Amino acid sequence: MTFAVVLASRSAIWACADRQLTDQHNPLLSSKSGVKITSIETKDGVALLAYAGIGRVKDTQISWWVYRTLRGLNMPLERSLEHISDAAQRRLAPYVRHAGAHFFIAAAIRDGKHYVYEIDLHKRPPQVIRYEPRTRSQVQTGISGSGATYALRYEKPRIKNIARLVKHYEHEKVSSEFIASQLASLNASISARARAVGDNTISPESIVIHRHPKSKKSDGQQWCFDPAGKTYSDPDAAVPIVGCGLPVSEITRALMDDFLQRIRAMPPDATPAQLINAQEYEAATRAIIENIPDTPDEKLR
Repeated sequence: MTFAVVLASRSAIWACADRQLTDQHNPLLSSKSGVKITSIETKDGVALLAYAGIGRVKDTQISWWVYRTLRGLNMPLERSLEHISDAAQRRLAPYVRHAGAHFFIAAAIRDGKHYVYEIDLHKRPPQVIRYEPRTRSQVQTGISGSGATYALRYEKPRIKNIARLVKHYEHEKVSSEFIASQLASLNASISARARAVGDNTISPESIVIHRHPKSKKSDGQQWCFDPAGKTYSDPDAAVPIVGCGLPVSEITRALMDDFLQRIRAMPPDATPAQLINAQEYEAATRAIIENIPDTPDEKLR
């Protein structure tokens, strides 16, 4: 159904997921445009929540369902995950009951400590399980989805090596881009093993996202990888971000669209001062933000 892997260290978290969206009722509607990760920021932490299972219900990708379900709710991290678990029981259970394994898995840093969380939608009620590292320096790893079978059987050495690389990243010995490429390579290998036995539910394409909330340079980055391990640009692949209940992704998208419209409407000889009139721009920005929904919505459309 999918493959997702997450890693959490003292200062950074990582998530990688394939992009296959499989329609159970019509295979012709399957695509490789899935975004199966949601970035969650709370007052006490940050998490990357990946979903392994049916990636889309009706026209709603699960990552965006998570985003809208948490929109407007300024709750602590673990309470946010519990809320997702409760909402999933209400909304997702009818769609996943007879369709294989379905899990949420998350890498998180909360109150200065790093964890991996899991939500199993087949348990009644779904439970939020927290995995803690044995030592502060240990990198906590989690894998989920149908690809986990291949990962545990064939790829344990590779996964352990990626965890070692994350430790090296902590000491600035390797780059975030290099670790992202290794995660993408792992996903491509899992996809190839699955397809070799007729399982086409894991795409070789993947999305990798990294968050480093304590970094002075950058708090994170996202990459899209093709089957050959090369990065590519996909404007529709942005991982949804909800921050302390604020709809960050919708705000960012709306403001960017407005700014681009302003640029296109300006005459060729316009100056920057003409482009941005501070008072007018502030009023327009306020109006845009006020029109963005800021309440939770767990309905599937």
